[in-house]
Amino acid sequence: AGGSFTSLPGLSIDSATGTIDLAASAPGNFTVIYALPAAGGCDAVNTTASITIHEHPNAGDNGNISICANVNSFNLATLLSGAQAGGIWKKGTNTVFSGVVDPTYYGSGTYTYRYVVPGQSPCLADSALFTLTYVPPPDAGIDGTLTICSNDPAQELIDHLDGSPASGGFWTFGGSSHVAVYDPIIDGSGVYTYTVPGTVPCASASATVNVIETPGTTWYADVDNDG
Repeated sequence: AGGSFTSLPGLSIDSATGTIDLAASAPGNFTVIYALPAAGGCDAVNTTASITIHEHPNAGDNGNISICANVNSFNLATLLSGAQAGGIWKKGTNTVFSGVVDPTYYGSGTYTYRYVVPGQSPCLADSALFTLTYVPPPDAGIDGTLTICSNDPAQELIDHLDGSPASGGFWTFGGSSHVAVYDPIIDGSGVYTYTVPGTVPCASASATVNVIETPGTTWYADVDNDG
């Protein structure tokens, strides 16, 4: 007892007790000197110890994210916050993969991915867990055309959209609300828009029916039988 501890800058050490403050110290290799002063005619003496501090791995923060399932493939690394580079991505039962996901492949559902930064002994690995919910996008179908005569019966507009339009949407014409039926007696040619609202984060989807109304044949009775 009675000696003092010293080291190069970067290592936070209490000179009296030799206690190292790891939070205040930088990663690296350090030599600690413990010196006893001369006493009772004896010369001063010292001894050294080598200390290596490894940087603790940091995989960043966990995430819980909803993504529309119609977006392009993207790298999960874009979701990382405060993480060290050089980690690996795992999915399912610890399957290592590139970290690139294609939401259109999954379509809908909730999946988990883990970003792992290995630790150098004696430091343990650190990981961040990302829960991604793929939200199915709305389907308004594909643009279509309705050619109709002015004396034809009314028709459901949705029947003239291609694809598989979902129910529950609404129709507009010229920026105003319109019923789901085209009636030649009261309606006119033009573009009718069908919109299916999206669930956040998916935007709404729209498709159109281009209605072309042509004059129907009109028959007249020859009441005086003159041909």
